[in-house]
Amino acid sequence: PPLVVSKNTKPFTPFQKDKLFWCFFIILNGYDEYEMNHSNSFSVEKQLKIETVEKLKGIKEQLKELKLKRTELEDELVNKQIITMKGLCALCLVHNVSITYVFGRKFCEISGQADAKKGIIIQNEKKEDSLKWTSNELNNNNEFITKLHEEYWLIENIQKPLKAPSAYTLTDLQMICKKLLIETHTQVNEKTKTKNKTTLYEEILQCI
Repeated sequence: PPLVVSKNTKPFTPFQKDKLFWCFFIILNGYDEYEMNHSNSFSVEKQLKIETVEKLKGIKEQLKELKLKRTELEDELVNKQIITMKGLCALCLVHNVSITYVFGRKFCEISGQADAKKGIIIQNEKKEDSLKWTSNELNNNNEFITKLHEEYWLIENIQKPLKAPSAYTLTDLQMICKKLLIETHTQVNEKTKTKNKTTLYEEILQCI
């Protein structure tokens, strides 16, 4: 039977080395296609990555907007064994896929067009990329997404998760700390003191 991942089951972790790529592949093509390609997954992976590289030329403007360098993406997709978030962005742009990627208490959103296929990828306890949900399943994940926005830190620019310290007020940093479960106060001589901006900023940096 085809694999079905729902809210009640554990996220699905592909067995292949490039887990992030294969989570993307399932969102794009479905579980059945994934199951059918177990034995020749190496060549299927190579082929899709090369096809993506060829299509990057057609989305120069979008890459520029996201400050992604085509040469770096080509190198990653053709020569590296596993993709990073940059490679995932390239795949999503080329194939019109929207992905919410959750890692630790942080998440980022890669948005395709209105008709994009959607999926949620999360890092499991072993820091492996696992597929939580794809839009070809019946249940929707609105509750999960709402909870993410309320309780987790949305990283708007995966290239540069944290802006310069001057871009934040103390309150901004305290809000981020709350979402990352970082203590915003400290005990000094039995008195509770609010941590200053520099301390909070450093502690957030360590979480990235």
